[in-house]
Amino acid sequence: LDTNFSAAVFYYDDQGIRKDSQSDKTRYWAETSLVNASYPGSSNVPTANPVANSLATVRVNLITASSANAVVKSTNFYNIKVPNSGN
Repeated sequence: LDTNFSAAVFYYDDQGIRKDSQSDKTRYWAETSLVNASYPGSSNVPTANPVANSLATVRVNLITASSANAVVKSTNFYNIKVPNSGN
């Protein structure tokens, strides 16, 4: 997860096809970040939070615009809980 989703940006054209980099055809992009998972009432400090050893939260910020240089039309945030498989 650290390698693939910590501060990563993914670009897509108007057909939803992933592109290697931002271009004038970019219409959507997703910015991801990896944060420690927590549960209600717990501390978000990894050593004090046993759930952080088996669960991570990937935050996805999905942004849309009419073109790569246009004003952002919308932004949606998603939090995805991902289990640690031990790898």
